[in-house]
Amino acid sequence: MKTIYIFIITCFVVLTARSQEQDSIPVTSIIEIGLTEKIALDDIVEVEFVKVISDSRCPKNVQCVWAGEAVTLVKLYRKGKFERETQITIQPRGLETSVLELFSSVKTHTSAIKLMPYPDAALQEMKPYYLEFCVEY
Repeated sequence: MKTIYIFIITCFVVLTARSQEQDSIPVTSIIEIGLTEKIALDDIVEVEFVKVISDSRCPKNVQCVWAGEAVTLVKLYRKGKFERETQITIQPRGLETSVLELFSSVKTHTSAIKLMPYPDAALQEMKPYYLEFCVEY
């Protein structure tokens, strides 16, 4: 009988601990970084948007043979120290996981990076470029 009570109490403690772990819901934020700006994604990772190297993305409302891509140059800092300068090639199918991991840390996970605004054939003049980082905390 004593063994049954110990088993029930152990199960209760384990289940209570598990339910408390699952209570934390990740929060997703969209962080915009303007051209030549430097912004912290968290306490560890900072990103500086240096320049747009090329933008051959097919404009909205235009039929293209190739969807195109955009290439940007960014500087990555960890704990305030320069780590590397890297090119990001943004394609319609998304970015490789290895690129997204560069902009993640123990505290955050970067799940997407977009170059905005998207080209539009109907507009005479485009607004200034900025990068959008989708970051989960």
